[in-house]
Amino acid sequence: MNHIIEKLKAHHLAGEKEESQSEPTSVRSDWNKSQADNQQSSNNEERHHFLPHRRDNESKLTVRDNGYHKHYIPPLDLNSHSLAASIHHLVHWRPHPSHRPGKAYDASSVLHSQMNARLDRVQSETCLHEKYGDADQFIGKGSFGTVRLVKTRDSSNNTLRSSTNTSTPAKKASSPPPQPSQQQQQHNTLYAVKEIKKSPNETNKSYVNRVTEEFLIASKLMHPNIVACVDLLPLQSHSDTYCQVMEYCNAGDLYEHIAHIKGPLHYIEALCFFKQLVHGVHYLHTNGLAHRDIKPENLLLTSDGCLKISDFGAADYFLDKDKHILGSTGVCGSQPYIAPEEFDNSGPYDARKVDVWSCGIVFLVMRKGGLAWQVARAQNDKQYALYLLYRKYVDSQQQHHPDIPHQPSPAITASPDESASTTTTTMSERSTPTTTTTTATTNTTATDDDKPTGLDIFSDYSPPAKRIFYSVLDPDPASRLTMDDIIKTDWFQQINCCH
Repeated sequence: MNHIIEKLKAHHLAGEKEESQSEPTSVRSDWNKSQADNQQSSNNEERHHFLPHRRDNESKLTVRDNGYHKHYIPPLDLNSHSLAASIHHLVHWRPHPSHRPGKAYDASSVLHSQMNARLDRVQSETCLHEKYGDADQFIGKGSFGTVRLVKTRDSSNNTLRSSTNTSTPAKKASSPPPQPSQQQQQHNTLYAVKEIKKSPNETNKSYVNRVTEEFLIASKLMHPNIVACVDLLPLQSHSDTYCQVMEYCNAGDLYEHIAHIKGPLHYIEALCFFKQLVHGVHYLHTNGLAHRDIKPENLLLTSDGCLKISDFGAADYFLDKDKHILGSTGVCGSQPYIAPEEFDNSGPYDARKVDVWSCGIVFLVMRKGGLAWQVARAQNDKQYALYLLYRKYVDSQQQHHPDIPHQPSPAITASPDESASTTTTTMSERSTPTTTTTTATTNTTATDDDKPTGLDIFSDYSPPAKRIFYSVLDPDPASRLTMDDIIKTDWFQQINCCH
């Protein structure tokens, strides 16, 4: 067995240079059969390499006559999942670049001192192994590192204590600890452990700032639709890798759920998840924080359908001490979910409006089982250009007929010679997705105001939903809705949400 392992490692290291030059695998999920010509690299982070196994039973959504419903999402099968993950981890093994014989102890001591100073800790925190036990079940992988599952030695919840009591500045030490969900309280021995690895050329100062900023943000957030972050500590006593201990959501993420059912979500289920997402993002905005990386992979689920926002590595405060709005800069997030104003390079943008756009794209993915476009740039993506053409038609109709509500038309009819059969790629697999065929109604030229043009992505929405999402996915952030605007609408208030 040892010689097989060594061959696998040697084979992987030999192809490391070629692998590093290749583009990361992306989800091919737009509605254009010529998508390969339009597709850019969908994001700058590494996708998961495998889809987690689930138990044999299927996802269920029970809807009652009164409109109320109940979710059942099969939890991840940790046994088969752990085996598949272990094999993948073995094949993709590589030595950590910061490991240097004879220098590990000194380097980790310096790093621990800097981390304690940044967190205002009087003494060094114990390591993950000593406090929680061995995180020996591999459940996910991303650009930051790996996610593992840990089962604590003490099931009496004594280990569940907020690190804000010992690690945050004294003036904020009185903040109440983040509370896990009811399910976490009943099964309090499982935690997700996010190992945050140091980049090859990253300095200690940069790593400390990156890790602590995310932790200090996440550990203060207390909301049923936000993943509870309970601790930050080194992996081992002399390790230079720090771990974030978080609430465990046993049904994986929204991406995996859509992939598991191999198609769009039921309308009622999509609305329920959207309402939870809006409540969670609204809570962030109320506290002066924008997420800036809303996407299905960062939305975790429990078996009973509770959605929780995770990963605050790109989060940004948009309020100064005098409560003035601060603009954000830089392109953040995964490309298909990034708002168009981030690509303009025209100066700071309102990060709140970026989150609104991303939430709209997430709902679109839930309803279609795929992405409408790969990037919100007309010069790079034909599908997005068609969407802008459609909006131009709708806006012209509104100008000519002011009495018509500002909403997309119920349907678009394309000329027979211009209608195109396009493919919708479902999210059933991350690397080799299956495809189903649908019909997009497009017309790239308009000769009169009565002829619909462009790509209608709202064709199967109710009139109130069309009006809202038409404004949510407005390319102009100035006229885009805010979270407050969405919550105040009658349509949103009438959504039946089970959490």
